[in-house]
Amino acid sequence: MKFNCIILDDEPLAQEQVEAYISQCDELVLLGKVSSMQGLERLLNMHKADILFLDIKFRGGDINQIAKLKIKDYIIIVITALSHKHLDEYNLKFARDILFKPFSLESFKNSLNKVIPLKAVK
Repeated sequence: MKFNCIILDDEPLAQEQVEAYISQCDELVLLGKVSSMQGLERLLNMHKADILFLDIKFRGGDINQIAKLKIKDYIIIVITALSHKHLDEYNLKFARDILFKPFSLESFKNSLNKVIPLKAVK
């Protein structure tokens, strides 16, 4: 089974890292990379996504804006450089997993192993 993914991060190096990891996972297909909420909404209107890799802070906003999406339609993996103590400021109850930058390919795959079974049974 293939899973369509979108990356929302305003840091080009972080986007490249997640893109490289996605390319090493046969079950993942990258639909696009965006740096703003508007870009994410545009891609979601054009494509059916399964997994969203979302940074907490991005151009023009933060992850608290994600609540206006139909969150239950997606598996959301948060990617962040913030420390644990700064996460309380954000609504992350919809996140299935959190990856702290910089993260390894092994951590990325471990995260997928946690969340992909959730999507497969829907």
